[in-house]
Amino acid sequence: MRLQFSTTQLYGRDQELAELQRIYDLVAEEGTSRLVLLDGYSGNGKTSLVSHFGRSILQTRHQQQQNDSSPRSDLLQLEDSTASFALPQSTTTRFIKGKFDEHNRKPYAAFVGAFRDLIASLKRHCHEECDRIAAIQKAVNDHKQSSVLFDIIPNLKDLMEEEDDDAAKKTASEGSHFFRRSSIEKNNNNNTISATTKQSTGSSRMLQRIHELHFQFKAFVRAACAGGPVILFCDDLQWADQSSLELLKALASDGSSRNLLIIGAYRGHEIEQNENHPLSWCINHLKNEEYLPAERLYELELSDFPLGDLNLFVADSLELAPEKTMSLSQVVWSKTHGNVFYSKQFLQELVDKELITFDFAYFRWKWETELIAGATDLSENVVEMVAARIRQLPPSVIQILKIASCLWYSFDVTVLEYIVVHSEERIKERRRSLKRLATATPFLSEQGVQVKDQSKVMQGLQAAKEQGLLDQTGANGYKFGHDRIREAVYSIIEEGEERDALHIVIGELLWYMFHDSTKSQQWMLFSAVDQLNKVSHRFQKSDAGQGLELAKVNLEAAECAMGVSAFLPAIDYLKSGLQFLGDNPWEDVANYRFCLTMHSKLAALEASVGHTEESEKLIQGTLQHAECFEDKLPLYVTKVESLGVQGKLKEALTLAYEVLEGLGEAFPQNTTGKRFQRAVQSDTSLTQKLLSKHNDATILALPLLQDSRKQYALKIMNLLVDSAFHLGEMMQLFLIINRMIRISLEYGLGDVSGVAFALYGFSLNSPNGDRMENYRYGKLALLLQERLAAKEWECRVLVFVYVLLNHWVEPLQKSLNPLLAAHSAGMQHGDIDYAVQASGAFLTLYWYSGNDLNFGVDEMRRFSAQMKDYKQEKALAIYLPLFQCLLNMTGPASDAALLCGEAISQAEYEEKKFTNSTIMSYQMQLSYYFNDMERAEELSTSLQKVSKSFNAHYLFVARQFFFGLISLRVAMDSKGKKRRRNIAVANRVIKEMEQWTQRGGINCLQKLLILNAEQKALNFLRQGRFCSKKEAVESVREAFDISIATAIRSGFPNDAALACERAAAFLDRCNQDAYWVQSYASRAVEYYKLWGANAKVDQLTAIYSRGLSTDLSSTPVHAPFRRSSVTYDHEKVLCAEVQVRQKDSSEKSSVRISNQFSSEVVLKAARGLLKGSGSLRDGSESVTYRDETTARSMDELGSGWLEPFQQSKLDERKS
Repeated sequence: MRLQFSTTQLYGRDQELAELQRIYDLVAEEGTSRLVLLDGYSGNGKTSLVSHFGRSILQTRHQQQQNDSSPRSDLLQLEDSTASFALPQSTTTRFIKGKFDEHNRKPYAAFVGAFRDLIASLKRHCHEECDRIAAIQKAVNDHKQSSVLFDIIPNLKDLMEEEDDDAAKKTASEGSHFFRRSSIEKNNNNNTISATTKQSTGSSRMLQRIHELHFQFKAFVRAACAGGPVILFCDDLQWADQSSLELLKALASDGSSRNLLIIGAYRGHEIEQNENHPLSWCINHLKNEEYLPAERLYELELSDFPLGDLNLFVADSLELAPEKTMSLSQVVWSKTHGNVFYSKQFLQELVDKELITFDFAYFRWKWETELIAGATDLSENVVEMVAARIRQLPPSVIQILKIASCLWYSFDVTVLEYIVVHSEERIKERRRSLKRLATATPFLSEQGVQVKDQSKVMQGLQAAKEQGLLDQTGANGYKFGHDRIREAVYSIIEEGEERDALHIVIGELLWYMFHDSTKSQQWMLFSAVDQLNKVSHRFQKSDAGQGLELAKVNLEAAECAMGVSAFLPAIDYLKSGLQFLGDNPWEDVANYRFCLTMHSKLAALEASVGHTEESEKLIQGTLQHAECFEDKLPLYVTKVESLGVQGKLKEALTLAYEVLEGLGEAFPQNTTGKRFQRAVQSDTSLTQKLLSKHNDATILALPLLQDSRKQYALKIMNLLVDSAFHLGEMMQLFLIINRMIRISLEYGLGDVSGVAFALYGFSLNSPNGDRMENYRYGKLALLLQERLAAKEWECRVLVFVYVLLNHWVEPLQKSLNPLLAAHSAGMQHGDIDYAVQASGAFLTLYWYSGNDLNFGVDEMRRFSAQMKDYKQEKALAIYLPLFQCLLNMTGPASDAALLCGEAISQAEYEEKKFTNSTIMSYQMQLSYYFNDMERAEELSTSLQKVSKSFNAHYLFVARQFFFGLISLRVAMDSKGKKRRRNIAVANRVIKEMEQWTQRGGINCLQKLLILNAEQKALNFLRQGRFCSKKEAVESVREAFDISIATAIRSGFPNDAALACERAAAFLDRCNQDAYWVQSYASRAVEYYKLWGANAKVDQLTAIYSRGLSTDLSSTPVHAPFRRSSVTYDHEKVLCAEVQVRQKDSSEKSSVRISNQFSSEVVLKAARGLLKGSGSLRDGSESVTYRDETTARSMDELGSGWLEPFQQSKLDERKS
């Protein structure tokens, strides 16, 4: 007779339940994310507590919805598919659960189980969860081309919308057979394995794939939480593999996550015994506030029952009043110390031994407390107690349970039936000969399971369920009632031949099932290899053939694990495989290729996870056994990458040059002096000569690179780009770029050819260089990237083109959306460093582009949070000063001119204000904007000493612009040597601006015109008494008007506002009519409003408090920045253009003003300036340009670019 224990009642956990409820309320009400770590001994009710909490949340939500909308009661459904609960009509909360297993450590096991059940439930209730499903579909479709989610959660593809037939077939094929793809090629003659020469798994690429997986999984989880809170319960974290713990950390620390509550349960006493336990390391990281804010992490410790709560449990189990069971509860507590699971098993044992009996006369349980307390045959060990009860079952049921205990905590009935039916004869055979592995034997898939055999298995499972050993999960699944029950079943398998034979047979059958297309599932391969590795001692010293066969199986599992970025499990599989090859695997010549593959892959994996010492040992050992230079190449690539990651950049360059020399690409050994410069010039000439034989069309039509040696050469050179750049070795960098171009032209296009051409455009950058030629190679790089479809390099190509090249020729605003696309591509494909660079470049260009700063602040918050998530400390150091600058400008700020506040603390500012060039740059700009000229002058002087080397970024243009502005303004208020020095700086800046504008720098035009107007103002103030004051003032006003009109027409209200402000200041200083001063000040205020610079609006309003007019109805305004789709056509502008609106004047045809201020004259004057005169003048009709783009840009301005200002002047004169 069995006791019936309550599955719905929870005892002694009111405090813990209340705390979980409070945390959940925070998640639901604030839309935040939280992590709860639940610590407790095995069997004390951690799983029951969280499951009860999940049920109570869903039931509460259901009751609320019934009160609000009275939904049909038949829609309420609490599902338990591996303890996953869902309420279909509630789109607000989902409770899902996954569990890690001690004996089968499949990568991401808990996440796979939890989200597999979520997807299945959403598909069943698609009508009620359409919003959540739509969000998931969008998130997955955004990354579908490279998504690994389909491999981890196979049924995810069932939720996706129908694709075209070809895509659907491809997805189905790749989804079900992904884990069979490998680089192993079997030679039918000698049965050896050859490694492919070209490897796609360098250590840096592996790191990218980890980031790629985390990024895609976080996007998927955010989408799953879009319809309301999701409670994710990960049970038994102490058995999680390190890849799963890394994913847990990524989800928990995701700053963009909303409506997510993660609960992780673990046995703290087990990890305390091992300070190097992966979970201990994970928890320590999570407790670091820089990684996860303290308010988002909660730790709960669950203790065993006190006597009072245990007595309530015993009383309910025996259906008696608590006062009648206290004496029994005291005995139970003395044995079990309040452990819930142990108490249940102890009570059942008392019933089995008839120490507790049921009195049918009185319909109640009865016992003798003295007999129970004095009994000596009661087990002190709960596992032994359960095992004793299991031994009382029929042999057939015991055998089924034994096989189930070797499989998984929860299992599918069809898989168990298949193994049970096919294992009987095989187990007998293996017990006779354990040294022969049968993985090479063809498997007969038609050997199905007969109906009678199915019935026997189901009867056995049902019998175990009646004994409380198993629980049913869904229509076709079972799970053990507790880990201790599974442990008890496993303990009755006799150690030695019986246990080893069982593992071997299960491993063989699972391996067969994995390779049978009708039954294949990912977990089968991992479980098969785990089963076979448990008996590795049986094969390590057996014949070489069996060891090689087991090593192959481990390599197959390692490659599957690598396919889902589970690199730590892959390392374990490779190490196990190498153990099967014996102590001297290189001695067998027939196994040479296989050993080379195993060691090369293992070295790359060890390097990718930061195990540099282990990787170095493997590399050195393998290099000694490698037979030829080609076989050493994968190892050299791994070593160069590893040195770069460690910051040993010079060592990486030295080693790479040695390898490249062996590949026929020798580089000069001495990289200094004039001889090296001549070598670079000669190499550049060779490249230019080769390029002269091609046009864009022929380059795009080049064949793909097939030469494996040149493939490695390109790969190594690409690795050197970052090293040379960070070392400041620009000549070496240009030499590397030239070689990459020549290989692409002579041997064919490689994956990184797009990167090479983008960098080549950058290498042509010089003060007197042809910007159109740079721009051309940037466009060509984008088209090559489109053709090659090398997604992992897309982010870098976009960054190089739109940060270094595009802004010199196209409007600055056209670089914004492509940089967002670069960020998205980098995050999707794991190129985190360049993705962060893309977001930072976007924010920098956004600051100068004239778009609404308030949007920039929002984006800055989002991107800075992401930088913190990914520990991009260097990027934060660069972009937090910009963040503070945006905050100061948008206001309010206690001191807008001082670069400290929310983003940069006062202490950090004081420490770095004269050492961090980024802080100095933005502080200089704020100081100028807010009239702190003493500080602006000091910072400008310091920055001019360090701002001469890297001049391809638009940031360099902006800095030069402020150098000129500050110098001109200081010159206005100084005399003598100081004035002459500042005038010289201003003249140098203006000359540079003229050169840039002549060569296509259309984003420099309005800045050049503002500097020219300021220069005219300075000249007037210096020589005003020797000239006609009225004519001179009018000339200065005209110069400012031209700069204002140019800035507005070009879409830069920020520069227009600055020009208006400076015009007002000049006229005020010259004691001109207050009307003109107020007119320009009013325009400045309006343009600053348009830019979102609220602090400047407040400042000017205070300065020009009287007579300030803000009626600019005739002023053209440009549209605010809008994000475009991150997918765009490279051949159609290559980005979504930021639109610029212009309001047409209704009196366009009737407005006629004096010829002195006609737009035609101004246009000629601007062209004359571009020609190089250095001052505004009328110029002649025959103005020529150095490039067609500048001429076209000027012509596009046309005669209408000043019409709003013409109308304004006409109105002013009339008044």
